Amino acid sequence: MSLFKNLFKNRTKSKQTKKTKAKKHKNLISKLDNFSETYKRDFGLEIMHLGGFPKIKANKNIRITKAGAGRLKINGYPVKVIHIEWNEKGKRSVGKAATGAVVAGVATGGFGAIVGAAVGGRNKDNSTCVMIVEYTNVNYTVYLRGNQKKYNELVYLMS
Repeated sequence: MSLFKNLFKNRTKSKQTKKTKAKKHKNLISKLDNFSETYKRDFGLEIMHLGGFPKIKANKNIRITKAGAGRLKINGYPVKVIHIEWNEKGKRSVGKAATGAVVAGVATGGFGAIVGAAVGGRNKDNSTCVMIVEYTNVNYTVYLRGNQKKYNELVYLMS
């Protein structure tokens, strides 16, 4: 009988341990999410500067951080954001799609041609974030390379 009690005791402890571990795991994930939000706010967003800001050369990665409501710091330069928008642009390479179809078609038959065309002709994301900012009482239009995720992070920094 004592063997049965020990087995039942261990099983109960095992269930409790799983619940405790799940609770700890959930708390850890919550802390990680909070850290992620704090990190974004404090350390900002790294994004490609295409041009428009006078103190930074074009085609350089820059860091944008929060500096208050409606204000940002672009590589440490404080700016007031007047307007921001996201322009979606994508480009599909027909030549790469055809090359992918031919290569995959020869290698694997008809089905491979379909897959090769899809893989070879993937969209290239050329979307831009456009910001009108005020720096030293002058308005500048700043162009940044970024997908919708980067745009959303940028808007989050402004809040």
